[in-house]
Order: sequence, then C-alpha cells, then structure tokens
Amino acid sequence: MLSTLWPILLEFRSIFIHQSSFLWFCTVIVGLAAGSDDIGGMASIARNLQMTECGYWGLARFFDTHGKRLRSVQMTWMSMAMRLFDNPMRIAGRVLVIADGTKAGKRARRMPGIIGLKDTANDCWIRGHQFEQLCLVAQGVANLFPVPLVTTMLTGFDDGKSLVERCRDFILRYPQLQGCLLVGDAWYSKSKIIVELARTGSIAMVTRLARNVVAYEPYVENPFAPRRRGRKRKYGKKLKLAEFFDGQLETWTILDNRGEPMEVKGWCHDLLWKPLKMMVRFVGIEHPEKGRMILLSSDVNMLPTDIAQAYVYRFWIEVSFHTAKS
Repeated sequence: MLSTLWPILLEFRSIFIHQSSFLWFCTVIVGLAAGSDDIGGMASIARNLQMTECGYWGLARFFDTHGKRLRSVQMTWMSMAMRLFDNPMRIAGRVLVIADGTKAGKRARRMPGIIGLKDTANDCWIRGHQFEQLCLVAQGVANLFPVPLVTTMLTGFDDGKSLVERCRDFILRYPQLQGCLLVGDAWYSKSKIIVELARTGSIAMVTRLARNVVAYEPYVENPFAPRRRGRKRKYGKKLKLAEFFDGQLETWTILDNRGEPMEVKGWCHDLLWKPLKMMVRFVGIEHPEKGRMILLSSDVNMLPTDIAQAYVYRFWIEVSFHTAKS
C-alpha cells in the first residue's frame, strides 16, 4: 500500500510550508487508509497506527496548524483524480460529475456553523451542518465506484450569502470542472445554481424537475400581421410538461445501477424555460417501478437516453455518503 501511496503523496509536497506538516499529512492519509472503527476521528487514526500519547497530541496540533493550505490540497487532488482514474464515466463525451448535499444533525447550541435545516426524510426542522460534495464516477474491474473529489461545509459563515450562493461559488471555484456534465437532484433546478452554470455554457447540467413545471414554445411571428411597437415577443404557448405523458411515448433501453439493461418509456422536447430564459431539453421518463420523472438538460445536443442514463448514475454519490458516514 505504501509503495502505491507514496508517489501520489509526493505531489502534495509543494502545498505544505514545512516538511513536518507534510509528514503529518502523510501520516493522516495512511492512518485513514489502514482502516476505521465505529468511533472514527483522530482516535481511530491513532489506534490504526498504534500511536502513543505524544503522537496523538502531535496529530491534534497538525489539524490546527497554518502550515497547510486546504484550498490548494483540494485543487491538487481534483486534478490528480481526473488524471489517475483514466477511465471515468463519460456521457456524450463529457466527464460525469455528481453533486449533492448532506446534513449532519448537531445538538450543541454554540458549535460553529450550526443553523436550522429542513430534514426532508423525517419532514421536520433540525439544527446541524450542511455539506456539499462533488463525486466522480469511475469504472472498476467489476462495476462502478464513486471517487469523492471535494467536500465542503456551506453553512455557518457570516458573509451575507445564502446557501444557494455559497453552493454556486463552490462549484464555479474549480476550473477542472470545465467541460464536465454535472448531475444533481431537484434542489439544483429550484435554485439559481443551474442558472449560473447554464449561462456560462462551460458546464452542462442535468437535474430533476417538479411535476407541475411549465415551459413555453418559441413564439412564431405572423409575417402578415401588422408590426407592433416594443420588444419582440419571445414566449409562445404555455405547456404543462406532465401532460406529455398522456401522449405517445417512445421506448428506450438504459442501464440500471447494477449495469443490467432495462426498458423505460419517455418523451423528449426542446422548449423555452423562463428561469433560464433559454432553450433547454426536457425529458420525461416513465419507470415501471419508480413512476414518472421529468429531467432537464442545459445542453440541447444531448440524446434523451444519455440524459436518463446520467441521472441513473446519481445513485453512486449516495453510496459515497453512506461510506463516509460509516
């Protein structure tokens, strides 16, 4: 294991100011890779490496030192992950990157970063931390596996920004994501994140929409009608996307989470969406078990089967969250 990790760890040497900080960083990585237990934290690293009491307090001082640059560590690891995993999952020629958030409930009232959060699973309000993660899906020998790229805490800072604005700045912070396909759940379509990413055009995004969403046909001006003053009309007929399921559906074949082919029915339409003020591609999926779902893609050149397949792969970031919490 050490012969494999050491060439990778050497690429982080230029980030650390002192040699001792770099060696403690290597110690933490080896301690985490050696295993874990139910307690976790620094105590788990100390037990895995059989540290003494002196080593434990030295490890505690490392996490509080200023000899490391966390942003540089994140940037370096993201560039290395794109290079080390030479066969990442690609959809329509774009590297697939999954974005999602998770909540960690905390009971302490004075802990830094604690705010009120909505627990959608139990339909209640809690207090805790909000974390955002970007995950790469790589192809292994037997099946796919998630590769966490970067994780950050979005809440608890007095900078005057909302949760959506912090998430948007977090995604746009990394130039390695240029040209990638970002997949998120319905929260990203309701916020301003997809608006900023779609307008830049550098990052394509696929998200899920609510069932009551509406779109508009492009307005076609009558050439024989008299000219009117003012700005030209852009939006035409208003359409409810859920009504497309009542019409004729196509049959597509995509892969499920286990890599086995399955057949789904759906439709695809390119319409104007007012939050983006641009033409986007809407795809409706009728799953035999999970019901109906409406997806949105900011790239109108993607095939509907690629859009559906990209959202199926979003399952793997949930695996990453489960592994990290365990």
